[in-house]
Amino acid sequence: MDLKDLISIAEKLKSTAKKKEKIAIVANFIKNLREEEIEPAINLLLGNLPKINVGYATIAKFQKVLPFEKIPKDVKSIYSYLIKIGETSKEKEKESMLSALLSQLDSKEREFIINALLGEQRHGVSQGLFLEAIADAFGYTKENIEKAYLISSLPEILSYARKNELDKIKVKLYKPIKPMLTDMAKFEDLKGTYCVEYKFDGIRAHLHIGNKGIKIFSRNQREITDYFPEIVEEMKSIDGEVILDGEIIAFKDKPLPFQELMKKFRKEKSMDIPTKLYLFDILYKDGKELLDLPFEKRREILKEMASSYLPPHIITNKPDEMKKFFEKAVNEGFEGIVAKDVKSKYRLRRGWYKVKKSHSLDVAIIAAEWGHGRRYKWLSDYWLAVLDNGEFHMVGKTFKGLTDEEFEEITKELLKNKVREEGRVIFVKPTIVVEVEFDDIQKSDRYGYALRFARVKRIRWDKDVNEINTLEDVKKLYKEMKK
Repeated sequence: MDLKDLISIAEKLKSTAKKKEKIAIVANFIKNLREEEIEPAINLLLGNLPKINVGYATIAKFQKVLPFEKIPKDVKSIYSYLIKIGETSKEKEKESMLSALLSQLDSKEREFIINALLGEQRHGVSQGLFLEAIADAFGYTKENIEKAYLISSLPEILSYARKNELDKIKVKLYKPIKPMLTDMAKFEDLKGTYCVEYKFDGIRAHLHIGNKGIKIFSRNQREITDYFPEIVEEMKSIDGEVILDGEIIAFKDKPLPFQELMKKFRKEKSMDIPTKLYLFDILYKDGKELLDLPFEKRREILKEMASSYLPPHIITNKPDEMKKFFEKAVNEGFEGIVAKDVKSKYRLRRGWYKVKKSHSLDVAIIAAEWGHGRRYKWLSDYWLAVLDNGEFHMVGKTFKGLTDEEFEEITKELLKNKVREEGRVIFVKPTIVVEVEFDDIQKSDRYGYALRFARVKRIRWDKDVNEINTLEDVKKLYKEMKK
């Protein structure tokens, strides 16, 4: 596939706001890809190039130079060349290689590649929509595709789906799995029987235990084993080959703030932060994946091997009992509760609900302004956005909630991802997730919906931007709060 053909697909996607039309365009596009084009075409189209790690600073130095090698304009060759750039550690060499590529492209091609590098394709196609397109193109159910996505990548899913071999994608020990996520809910929404557990303010962790040792992966599939030697030591008591789902929190007599746990990841900080592990699910045991078992059955298996690690919980179908348990959790210093449908399979988002003591949302920072007064040297006024059909939709600003140390830390990260600068405003590639609390949501001529008196509760270094809340979540919460 030539680069111009891929750009044509992107332009078709930009020309329609209708979800069904976008799905049809993507479905037709993926049917015609050759096997070797799958990974390059998907990742370039979605702007999903994390391994390449070329930011605005490198792109901004681009000048037309005499190319030192001729680069074919098919997507496979260009993608391979971009990977080579990402593998180059010397900044000058990286700039020279990028210049060599961009100087051989016309203006439309150059814009497409730069937008891919910055994750700014803006055609409204999210990973979720892409999964729906794969299901439509090859006759799979949405649930089957979602299950595959938990344990695989989009290119791999497409490769197997086109050969009618999706069932070959299996859970494997030491291969990271995406975690099942929760949706927001109110007690009156919870109809049926639920296992209601305390909600923790910590790091989601998948623990892989087997004959090659113990590995711990975060919710974004990053290995974090070395940061938690005490947890590794504890888990040596678990027999067999298993994959466990749980949460690690900072804990000393009572739960400690999330920021305390984050000190584990800073080399200059002490590693002696006390931790506690809670386990609430099991996904794999002795060669057998358990994702399709109902939660109550998975819980029984987990209880047999690690009952002392289970979180406080009740099993009930009565909202009043859930409310009492919620109050108990809050009084003991926890965030709230998570209600898990006892019949739910392990999927991306199907049957787990959270109820918290305060209104909060996970949002991405899409721009930041230099501060005033004491904050003049930091990017400290943050533009906040949720997801809306694959695009980032702004819902307000805030400069409240962070410490001076966090202002400094987040400023460094934002500047690494700068896309452009307009006066005091630095626009960035959305990579940083923050949890914000707020007092109210109001209708806004500027944003549609705006968070009133928003303040950052914590920086979610452990979360990917694809996990943030959506505009639909904001609309739903607005309606509930107005009641």
